[in-house]
Amino acid sequence: MRLDGESGLGRALEKFRPLCGKRVALLEANGLNLARLDALRSAFELAGAEVVLVAPSSELRPLGHDQLVRVDERLHDTAPEVYHALCIPGSAAAVVALRNSAEACDFVRRFARAGKWIATLDHGPLLLEDIGVTDGRTLTSDPSLRGELELAGADWISEAVITDQQLITAQGDEQLEAFVRIASLSFQEKRTDPPPDYRADCPPEYH
Repeated sequence: MRLDGESGLGRALEKFRPLCGKRVALLEANGLNLARLDALRSAFELAGAEVVLVAPSSELRPLGHDQLVRVDERLHDTAPEVYHALCIPGSAAAVVALRNSAEACDFVRRFARAGKWIATLDHGPLLLEDIGVTDGRTLTSDPSLRGELELAGADWISEAVITDQQLITAQGDEQLEAFVRIASLSFQEKRTDPPPDYRADCPPEYH
């Protein structure tokens, strides 16, 4: 997905900056999809958010790439309380690694318990299953996961993007633009208690 200042959605995000004053955590692990990560980071930054790449380790190895990706914050050194929203890009290999990380599962669980926005796509809903928030929720994912998520109590629907309370789920890369559009509108929800030590460089009316 091309999401720079020259794309249609990119221009809109840059113009209106719906996430100005928000801090968004991107949760990743080894096996991440580098193109998807870059697209999501660029999109949320164009929308005005401070985007923080969070992971179990300080460096990550993307699937199919030799280069290492430097992480902004290790899970051990950060907490959900300092973010407004969480985005899990959801590549299959990265989700396997996150499901095997007690720190990652606890990080997502604490977002859910706090009622903060969690947005994910592709295989990401499997992590939501692990923390016990799929039961009774309407969501979507990579179609191959339908049976497992339904067994976990989810109402799985074959749609591009679905929002259910504080959860946003999408099927995959073909839905990235719609996913970013909906997440950017949802994440801008106002709150009276900004994260600790947060200092936004935006006019007060954007908060």
